[in-house]
Amino acid sequence: MSKRIASFIPNFWTPHLETDADIIKTHVDRGDRVRVYVCSGELPSCYGNLLGDRETCKMCVGRRRNVFDMLGLEGRVEIQNFVNLSDADEEILQGYRALRPDSFENLEKITLGSCLMGKAAFNEIVSHLRETEPKIEDHRDYLEKVLESAALVYLSFKNNLQEFQPDLLYTFSGRFVVSHGAIAAAAELGVPYAVHDRGWLRNHYQVVYNESMHSLSVWSRKICQHWNESETPLERRIEMGSSWFEQRIAGTNDALVKFTSAQSEELPVSFNPEKLNVAIFNTSEFENVGMDGYEMVLYESQDLAIEKIAKDLADCPDVQLYLRVHPHLTGMDNTQTRFIRERLTNRFPNLEVIAPDSPVKTYGLMKKADAVITFGSTTGVEAAFLKRPSVLLAPAFYEDLDLCFVPGSHRELMDAITGRAFSAISDEELEERKLRAIKYGYFMLSGGTRFTYFEENENYEIIENASGMKVPFDRPGLASLKKEIRSRRELEDGAKPGPLRGIVEEMAAVIDSLESENQDLKAQIASLTEEARLRSNPAIAHRISSMGRSFKNRIGKFL
Repeated sequence: MSKRIASFIPNFWTPHLETDADIIKTHVDRGDRVRVYVCSGELPSCYGNLLGDRETCKMCVGRRRNVFDMLGLEGRVEIQNFVNLSDADEEILQGYRALRPDSFENLEKITLGSCLMGKAAFNEIVSHLRETEPKIEDHRDYLEKVLESAALVYLSFKNNLQEFQPDLLYTFSGRFVVSHGAIAAAAELGVPYAVHDRGWLRNHYQVVYNESMHSLSVWSRKICQHWNESETPLERRIEMGSSWFEQRIAGTNDALVKFTSAQSEELPVSFNPEKLNVAIFNTSEFENVGMDGYEMVLYESQDLAIEKIAKDLADCPDVQLYLRVHPHLTGMDNTQTRFIRERLTNRFPNLEVIAPDSPVKTYGLMKKADAVITFGSTTGVEAAFLKRPSVLLAPAFYEDLDLCFVPGSHRELMDAITGRAFSAISDEELEERKLRAIKYGYFMLSGGTRFTYFEENENYEIIENASGMKVPFDRPGLASLKKEIRSRRELEDGAKPGPLRGIVEEMAAVIDSLESENQDLKAQIASLTEEARLRSNPAIAHRISSMGRSFKNRIGKFL
């Protein structure tokens, strides 16, 4: 029996647009009726276009059209603009325009029905800025736009879902403002929904039904369910789960970002095996701040936790603490990195801070540590796999797998360290914890949904299977034109620049630097630019595409 499927596509970047398209195509091929709700520039702000730049909107619309063309979806799905407001909705929306909260605390209190738009806006701005304590006065224009966007999506989808009555609504993530508004409307109306995001493994994506993509209980449940319901023999599951950890430790894993690839030294020079060595691995705090379920219980933040631990152990010369700062924080200047620099580095006699770009190997330190303290990062479960006592001080996907020591109080943690309780853990217990960690590795290596119509190559480029091409950013015909025309003249004369403006702005400096090498080619491009401006003829793209391959190579990163 065919189903009614709704999809809301709020962004155009890889791999999420391709994920939307893969899901839509799968349902179409099953014979389901699919209605796709799209934005054509009506959103004042979205995650991929914070201030509503019109040229970015055009790129988004063009790329969405391209992926539908590539998969043959035009005419097979219903495409509808998402905006759907009654007169009463317009009045409500008016009240959410030009909101100017005076603090982030008050921002998080802003809601509309079940839409927690203020909290979603805070999550979004923290994610963009990579800063847990941004200054609200610096971002008022963005906040005005994003709150209006949240209200617009929420109100529209209450109407859209009531009219279409879908069996399921798909959208991206659900954490940030635009998609949150859609799933808030679905949850309020009792419409089943699914949120998707990048998979742990290349060529895969994750889907969560009727819950938050970032719910810790969801992932604990998925990990156990994937293990228990697998038809793969136990020995093979153990082998696969172990290989996930082994590849990460060896740096041969299939991760999008390999944080340890530049590390070459096994241990800090100061490492003394005669002491009780405790390795602390922090994480980038902005990733989870403000998210429900991620609040720390014993401490206000991981920074304050580390400071308190170091302070209370300062009079224990037989204990050495090593803080291995997460490589993700390399080069960042935010509240967390300033705290580490000003309040932790060289402040305590037995705390050594290892910089994020230090060559000291994460796994070399982990293997030799008498105990490992983490704050929800993968290092906590990796320590368990390596049979090192693992202490968990913050919520984590693996917190219910019973592989970490979770202290009930700060005093309990201090007593465990000073009393050397970790040395008393039997090898049998550590082996059992390792097996439970392997369940996590098995899920990471084999969980998720594989792309059906796309392939993700080793450079993490998404290729459409039938054509062997990436999804271009522009409509067919205009793509080559926008890629090749690089004249400042188009920008300066201001006469009907059309979709070329954004690319021309980016390319202006590049063209100037190549002027001496490319005078003739540049003149030809300028001439064609003028012709394109006057005629607005996409056919000119064919003429331009035959020109100057060497020029294209030099500016290839813009193509």
